[in-house]
Amino acid sequence: MSSTEDVQQSRAVAKGDVIAVCGATGGVGAGVVKRLAATGDYKVRAIVRSTARAATRFADVPNSDALELVEADIRDPQGIAAALEGAHAVVCCTGTTAFPSKAWQGGNTPFEVDYVALKNVLTGATGQRGARLKRFVHLSSIGVTRRASLPFSILNAFGVLDALAMGEEALITEAQEAGFDYAIVRPGQLIDDDEEIDVNKPSGVQALLLGLVKPRAVLQAVALARGDAAVGDISRGGAAEVLCQALLQRGASNQAFTAIAQAGPPPTQAQWDALFAAL
Repeated sequence: MSSTEDVQQSRAVAKGDVIAVCGATGGVGAGVVKRLAATGDYKVRAIVRSTARAATRFADVPNSDALELVEADIRDPQGIAAALEGAHAVVCCTGTTAFPSKAWQGGNTPFEVDYVALKNVLTGATGQRGARLKRFVHLSSIGVTRRASLPFSILNAFGVLDALAMGEEALITEAQEAGFDYAIVRPGQLIDDDEEIDVNKPSGVQALLLGLVKPRAVLQAVALARGDAAVGDISRGGAAEVLCQALLQRGASNQAFTAIAQAGPPPTQAQWDALFAAL
């Protein structure tokens, strides 16, 4: 991610602003934290469940003086409100698995994480004293508006897309009432940054939900589209870059859009500007 001087931005987020990242140690969230800190333009506040574990996760972050680790649980309304005190912007990368797993232990179901906890974050961010919230960037998923139709109804078997849809609606309502900008990013299936898709061995989830067969390739180019009509994959690093760009880009203001990867090199800053201008 380039510095703010190189981006055709909305000016909603400015140099020196405090940007809080929820879900900061996840595959996408960590990428957001590292990219934002690397610019040296912001005070990046990584909200984590354990600062001790997070310190190891971010040991290689450049401009470490711009990074603050704050311990809080998004399911604790008072704790997350304190962690968000003074934040000018929030990037929310939280989430859980679509199907029952160990990640659900302790009540971390899609409903509790993608809806109830998101509302805690929204209340904490907008009810704070001091800095007024400028922009809220939220990681959602493709298929949210198509959850009653195949193949997304399979992914929604345990309600993950229902919960994400409720969370999106809560964000839009809060943004309209409180007067801040939002950007809802709906990525395709998240894959590891170095993952290649083998034409002979599509991944189980990909084969089940998308039925896609792609040639072996590392997909680094990005396609953005307003709404929820796209189908595809994107790397976690690619999704992190989309979220970072959405903080600044004028075209992302009050938009919900998909982001999927395509064959080709990663976008230049000029290409990112063009992608968001076309939304």
